[in-house]
Amino acid sequence: MRVAGITVPLAAEVAVVGAYLGIEQARLGDRLRYSIEVPDELESSEVPPLALHTLVQNSVKHVAAARAGATEIKVCGERRNGWLRLGVWDTGPPFSVDAAPRGHGLDSLRARLDVLYGDGGRLDVESVDGGKVVSISLPLPPPSAS
Repeated sequence: MRVAGITVPLAAEVAVVGAYLGIEQARLGDRLRYSIEVPDELESSEVPPLALHTLVQNSVKHVAAARAGATEIKVCGERRNGWLRLGVWDTGPPFSVDAAPRGHGLDSLRARLDVLYGDGGRLDVESVDGGKVVSISLPLPPPSAS
């Protein structure tokens, strides 16, 4: 279900993220490598606007732009057991999402998820493959009977 101004199709969010990463790659040059792997069948899923962008922007600001060396960022999406999981992996160290400054990026995103999904939306950070993944998990509507 889409509510005007509250959610956007994932395809639109991925387009914003791709454009943003293209700009940052032009700015940072070889210091930033990225990939976006979101299956086509998820493109019509509804997500809060700029939710995925917030995760990507966090990686660029706190990892890629803060380092002299190269950073890799991988954006991915998957459907798993009735949930949409959108994650951003980077080569930075893990952190506690509870340490996010109040009113900034990840804290604001967590607050938006709470308003929209209550206990149904999640923001997580986990160590994976020598880096970390910051992800959001959103409940997907059940498939419609045809």
